[in-house]
Amino acid sequence: MSSGPDDIQRPAGDEAPERPRLTVLPAPDPGAVKGDAPDGVSRWLGPDPLASTPAPAGEDEEADALFPEDDEPTPLPDVSLLSVHPSPWAFAWAFLYALISGALTAWDHFHPSFGDAWLINGHGLAFWDAPLKLTASMLLHSGLEHYLGNMIMLVPFAGFTTAFYGFWAFPVILVTLGVVTHWLTILSYPPYLHLVGSSGLLFVVFGFWLVLWAFVESHLSPGKRLLRFSGFALMMLVPHSYSPTTSYRAHYIGLGLGVIAGLLFYGIAHGRLQARNLTARLAEREARRDRPVRAVGRGRLRW
Repeated sequence: MSSGPDDIQRPAGDEAPERPRLTVLPAPDPGAVKGDAPDGVSRWLGPDPLASTPAPAGEDEEADALFPEDDEPTPLPDVSLLSVHPSPWAFAWAFLYALISGALTAWDHFHPSFGDAWLINGHGLAFWDAPLKLTASMLLHSGLEHYLGNMIMLVPFAGFTTAFYGFWAFPVILVTLGVVTHWLTILSYPPYLHLVGSSGLLFVVFGFWLVLWAFVESHLSPGKRLLRFSGFALMMLVPHSYSPTTSYRAHYIGLGLGVIAGLLFYGIAHGRLQARNLTARLAEREARRDRPVRAVGRGRLRW
């Protein structure tokens, strides 16, 4: 009967040779230093201090502290330079214009000969004092209702124009164009008709404001800008009733001159206006970071 390799009979007194034993070593560290043991078995002498090792999981919190969530870049808010609160002093020129106009209108009411001396028609445009009389007749109004109807819209729009576009916009450019509107309107009428009031200047301001608003509010889509422009036009630019004593011609001559002035003004100052737009957006982003935000579903503020 044959026997396996382990059943081989050995002479008495002979000891079986010792089998080599396998030793299971731990998995070596990639950054460890390997040396040769005297018995020929490789062993690991520990991690290599020059090798790069990944940071322990416990250090993730310290790493997050170096890059807090608040420092991540955020998109710029959809605002423009028109979102900045204007200075109350910017309305001083508009109030001064309204004060002078009111004083002249009141004086004309109590002393009609004063107003008659400053009225101008087509025949008077050829004389040397025509620019002065054009300015005076633009400031004069036929009564309190006429005066308030113009000033209630002229003062805020003219004040905002000064606040956002400067002294040269209003009163310098726009009041000058108001006088030009008065002159062109009188030229278009029969030479015996007089014209009083600041409605031409008011529509100059409207045209100037609308053009610059359309360019400055560039963060809005064209559809939104068209919708808002249409709403303003229906409310302010289209007459809701007809009055035979109202010069609608002066309105639309002034509106056209204001649109032209707005286009020229933006063409000259577009770089400065875009820079102010960017400054306003950056300032608003910083303000929103520092502003306390009310936590949803809670009754306390969080920063």
